[in-house]
Amino acid sequence: MFNTIAGKRIALFGFAFNAYTGDTRESPSIYVAKKLLSEMANVVITDPKALENAKKELKEYQRIVKYCIGSIYGSKGCPCNCSIN
Repeated sequence: MFNTIAGKRIALFGFAFNAYTGDTRESPSIYVAKKLLSEMANVVITDPKALENAKKELKEYQRIVKYCIGSIYGSKGCPCNCSIN
């Protein structure tokens, strides 16, 4: 487990491409989340407006990714929190 993110819980704050919307088209968060998942990280997505679209974008990972409306619960137990704008 040294020098790896495998098994680590990582929260991504903000999944939408545009602030205050559910628009996830071409969102950088999609690529970041998929890269983290390919490295076997436990990804938590927090975005109150874009959770439904995030679930669609990451449907192949639906059993792995956790989705949270609130950032406090999403960041609980995370050694790393990422704010993606």
